[in-house]
Amino acid sequence: MRDALALTGPLERHIAASAAALLLPQARHDVVRWNLALRAVASSETRLSARALLGRVPELRPVLSWRCRSQLTKWLPAGSYVGYGCTYRCPVDTRIAVLPMDTRTANPRLLSSRAHALVAGNAARCSAG
Repeated sequence: MRDALALTGPLERHIAASAAALLLPQARHDVVRWNLALRAVASSETRLSARALLGRVPELRPVLSWRCRSQLTKWLPAGSYVGYGCTYRCPVDTRIAVLPMDTRTANPRLLSSRAHALVAGNAARCSAG
């Protein structure tokens, strides 16, 4: 069975992710995947590399937002843990909402307990990410 895509010669162009596109202009060939940079997310490795290569960390500001409906809301008692790796502990009885978002593309774990969602116009902490 033949592959759907066959390379007939050397690969000359490639796709750079956010970090490569920010730090290595020569990596910006035909396509750049700006996924994380569009949401103002820079990993610790990207920040370290930026300091080494550029002498500073570029300022990133989010330029997009996600909208979705809650799949579930419920009350959790004080002391309950929430999120992948139990990254947040409810200090008091807390109402939570479960949002249908993919952690790889919409809300990476890097943002756990750092991101916020707007609920009826009010900022609410996103403790799972």
